[in-house]
Amino acid sequence: MPANLQRFLGGFDSYDQLLRWSLEQPEEFWPAVWRFCGVKAARPWTRVWNPDTDEWFAGAELNFAATLLRPLDLEPAIEAGDRCWSHRDLYHEVARMVKALEAAGIRPGDCVAALLPASPEAVIALLAAAALGSIWTPAPEDPRALAAVHPKLLFATDLPSMEALRNYAAAVPSLRQVIVVARGERSPALAGLPRALRWQDSTAFYQGCHDVPLAAFAFAQPLLLLDGRPAVYSAGGVLVQLLKESILQHNVQPDTRIGLANAPGPVDLLRAAVALAAGAVLDFNAPYDWPAAALPASFTLPHSAAPALGVHAGNGAVRPPCPSLPVNWPV
Repeated sequence: MPANLQRFLGGFDSYDQLLRWSLEQPEEFWPAVWRFCGVKAARPWTRVWNPDTDEWFAGAELNFAATLLRPLDLEPAIEAGDRCWSHRDLYHEVARMVKALEAAGIRPGDCVAALLPASPEAVIALLAAAALGSIWTPAPEDPRALAAVHPKLLFATDLPSMEALRNYAAAVPSLRQVIVVARGERSPALAGLPRALRWQDSTAFYQGCHDVPLAAFAFAQPLLLLDGRPAVYSAGGVLVQLLKESILQHNVQPDTRIGLANAPGPVDLLRAAVALAAGAVLDFNAPYDWPAAALPASFTLPHSAAPALGVHAGNGAVRPPCPSLPVNWPV
């Protein structure tokens, strides 16, 4: 049995006992996951679960990025090309990008979109947006779908061409700024894009910024919008669920290497970012590869109607963010 899961079992004699506990006593199981996985919170919860309203961890306040960032850790966090970022380097990169987003007018609850491949820049942008309490959304191929959720800022590359990017951005009238990661050209021309900046220029004035402001938000603070669905996954729900998957199901530990070259989708990048909390190394030079699952894990987020990860429906209701372990998972 993997080391993390064995430690988590504690006084239980078998996985079957743990499974029954998770199903029969979720109010005890999920706080145990919270503590074991090291969730950092500014304020503790006052109630784990209200079955009448399906609200989880009422009263808890946290910042999604706070649990993932390790500002004093000098061990590798990201490798890409011939570069290596330590966890401390990553923290400083995020600090500078947070300042760039604030300068662009991004505030908690604003939507930040990303038309980016799996890359260090995508991880940095995601963590910066989450630190600010904004909503992260991977940009769909059809800009009309993105326009429907009114993003204020877009991260994008210059591929396949700047003309294609200009056409895409023109179809999203809510955009206040586009930040361009150069991939095809050394210095892509930015004319025709709203308040456009190259990635390196967006943080050039903030090189002296080394601290990430980590304001605390409610457990149900919106974090993630996928595929233009009329629902937003909560920061707390995504954090607890994906920490469980990474640490218990995939046994992620310090120095676990996760290959991310050509990662197939945005959820894979999000899962990888959460694995940073356990000290994982995100390797963008290696083919996409996750540690073998001790327990099978879903590699797609559920449909917005599913009671998982926390869903803000149109009427403001919050569905449970913490589904119990599926009963069909083998030991």
